[in-house]
Amino acid sequence: SECAVVIDVREQWEWDRGYISCATRLQVQEDPDNWEEDLLQLAGGSKDTPIVFYCAAGVRADRAVGIIEAEGYTSVTNGGGYTPQNDLLEQICDACRAGG
Repeated sequence: SECAVVIDVREQWEWDRGYISCATRLQVQEDPDNWEEDLLQLAGGSKDTPIVFYCAAGVRADRAVGIIEAEGYTSVTNGGGYTPQNDLLEQICDACRAGG
């Protein structure tokens, strides 16, 4: 897995029950007026930075992917649903921690 910005689009109460270690909670699909600056900052100022969204089952993440792609982001993925052992998402975190 390569390093990517990992975004959790779930509600606060869902986040409080557990989240992927390198994720940032940002509800793109719920708060369309306030997420743009935050996301661009997380992406290091580039719309080409890989971004992975996840939620509880993948539906909200899919909605977020559509919104972000419409804004010109080029490397956006639906990471599916959260589980404490979501190996794919944690592998992304590990790749980021390893510098790649």
